[in-house]
Amino acid sequence: MKTFKSSTLVVLLSVLMGCGGGGESESNPAPAATPPPPVVADPPPADNTVKTTADIVADADFDFSTKFNLNVDVKFAGLDQRAYLNVCLAPSEGEKLNINSCLFRSPLNSSGLKESIMISHSEIKLIAQIWFYDGSTIPQEYEWEYQSNQSEQSFIIR
Repeated sequence: MKTFKSSTLVVLLSVLMGCGGGGESESNPAPAATPPPPVVADPPPADNTVKTTADIVADADFDFSTKFNLNVDVKFAGLDQRAYLNVCLAPSEGEKLNINSCLFRSPLNSSGLKESIMISHSEIKLIAQIWFYDGSTIPQEYEWEYQSNQSEQSFIIR
């Protein structure tokens, strides 16, 4: 047992000695590090094809965010019954509206509704459906699409 402990101690000391050292001596200090050169953005490729993220060029004030606020403003003059508003993603051509794709839902009354909702992508179409509680009226549908020339986005239903 004593031999086992001694041989284990010798192996451990050998490993520790092999890992230690390697530092620089005091007489030969390392030269001062020079700062890296400033990064200069290359101009975009002539054919405007982005092959890597280094090829992307954007204005300094561009924040790469696709979020925006959509002002929803609904008011029906003379609305004499309760109604319900669903604002949903527009379905693909030939498909039915998926009620699970709604971004906003709210009851409506004669005073109308003004809300601001956060939308995460500008390349979408929305459909607003207004359902009336009496069940005998066919729901009214309105469509909205992002207007890139507008600084403020509004979905106004009258």
